[in-house]
Amino acid sequence: MVKEDVGIYTSSFGIYLLFKKKWKLGMYTICLSLTWFFIALTTLYLLNHGPPPYFSRWISAPHSFKSIFNFFLDFIHRISLLPLLKLLAFLLFLPLLKPSYFILAIVPYLVNATSSLEAQHNLKLYYSAPIIPFLFGGVIHSFLKLKRQKHVDISLIAFFLLLLNIGNLQSFSINEHHLIGHTLLKQIPSDTAILAQVDIIPHLKRQKAIGIIGIHSDSLVHISGDKLQAEYIIFDTKGNKWPLSEKEFEKELRRYITHPSYFLWLQTDGDYIFKFR
Repeated sequence: MVKEDVGIYTSSFGIYLLFKKKWKLGMYTICLSLTWFFIALTTLYLLNHGPPPYFSRWISAPHSFKSIFNFFLDFIHRISLLPLLKLLAFLLFLPLLKPSYFILAIVPYLVNATSSLEAQHNLKLYYSAPIIPFLFGGVIHSFLKLKRQKHVDISLIAFFLLLLNIGNLQSFSINEHHLIGHTLLKQIPSDTAILAQVDIIPHLKRQKAIGIIGIHSDSLVHISGDKLQAEYIIFDTKGNKWPLSEKEFEKELRRYITHPSYFLWLQTDGDYIFKFR
């Protein structure tokens, strides 16, 4: 595992070991985890000649003692318990009966809770993935704990748990907007360079180069290593805007509406396709 933030998540195992009074192993785990995090962060910083773009979700460089103080105040102010409480409510707060498992979920939750990205802050998309395994483990062990209590009917608890979560089951359905978008994509010639939203990309075929709005710039890199100018830029105002927030997405859309190098080629039902002049 070489992901730069994995050291933050593994540090939660060190906290868990401290909770279990395994002081030496717990401290070793925390120190090793944080060491890896800082090594990975330094490597990324050097390769990017500065912090990676997504680090701005957490970090704004302080330049004085006052700004450092304001930075930590802002960091603490971002933490909201509401997304976590919503997640726990769907689990009948059962993970709280197993504090050791809940501790494992705290660090990954704080990573999300202190992010300025709306989707990550509110545990949308896949951002709850590092938290769910520990909460699920807490639920299982809570059931085992409650099973030993003669006055508790765990079948009733399981029924309510199922009832609460049955509404979370979602099936993907193709609507008129999807069909309109598919028709528009057919009009874009193959073997071109395209910048689009992440959910549109799987529907683009035989293209020269493809980039994601919010991650890649107008200048895309071909598999050969050559840089290519994006010939078409596709926005779907009704689709998934990740990695941009609503405000960032609107700002990016307005930028291309007034962009001197692009003009609005097609527009219908919330879809915008810009073409390089």
